[in-house]
Amino acid sequence: MISMYSAYASEGIHVGSVIIDGVIDSPATRRWGSRVQLMDTLELADSFYGLHTQPKSVWSYEIQVGPNTGSVGMRL
Repeated sequence: MISMYSAYASEGIHVGSVIIDGVIDSPATRRWGSRVQLMDTLELADSFYGLHTQPKSVWSYEIQVGPNTGSVGMRL
C-alpha cells in the first residue's frame, strides 16, 4: 500500500487500506448475534465515506474498524 500511495499521492489520489475486524451484519451472520456484536452496514459505510472525504492535508492511509467489544479472535 505504501508504494501505491507513493505512486499516486502526487496526482491527488488517496490510497488507503481498511481493516474490518469484526462480523458484518447480514442475513447469514445474524444467528451469531448472541455471541458477537454485529457491525451495522450503514455505520461501516460511514467509515468508508469518512475516509473518502478526508481533507488532503490529513489523509489516513490505514483505518481499522470493529465493534467496541474487542477483536474477532477475542469475541468468538
